[in-house]
Amino acid sequence: SRRRLEDVGNRFSVDEYLEDLDEFQRRLLDQSSYLTRLGFDGRSAVEELRASIHDETRLSDFGMALRKLVMQIGDCHASVNGWQESTGMLPLRPADTVDGLAALSINRDAPLDEQCPYIESIEGVALDQWMAAASKFVARGSPQLIRQRSLGRLGRVELIRSELGLPQNEIVTIGLHSADGSMRIEKRMRVTGQRY
Repeated sequence: SRRRLEDVGNRFSVDEYLEDLDEFQRRLLDQSSYLTRLGFDGRSAVEELRASIHDETRLSDFGMALRKLVMQIGDCHASVNGWQESTGMLPLRPADTVDGLAALSINRDAPLDEQCPYIESIEGVALDQWMAAASKFVARGSPQLIRQRSLGRLGRVELIRSELGLPQNEIVTIGLHSADGSMRIEKRMRVTGQRY
């Protein structure tokens, strides 16, 4: 949409959303060279999104749904910009290692916890489920591409909580474990606006 978020708040009318979706579908059919590459049914996906729009649809939810739809096409260069994505970030940096996904401090290259450096869960949800939710916002591609880009999305607490149906809160609980799995701890930390 060419309308600015500041001008309309966080909602459009149903007709405005549908008008934008019609334009999106026209561009998708006319301009996407990847549309049929992975067998993605773009028409059904757009119709499903169309059916989900109602008077209470928020622009941020519409933008998130469009992004997930575009990512299913498998075009690694495609994106959906201009919608207000959540700003709350995990207060850590994930580091992919051969022993697991380590949780590093935001400001230094050191684990959040020396004895339990590996992420087991976030908000009580197993790490693999959290990663699966993050992967919905990245383009379908090679497993390596999906993992690398999902790690980039992993920290967006508000976005992933929304995807998993979890309540928003300024505190996030990180479950950590030791290399051998014999020790486990939980850290309750404040969500940050700082990106890793």
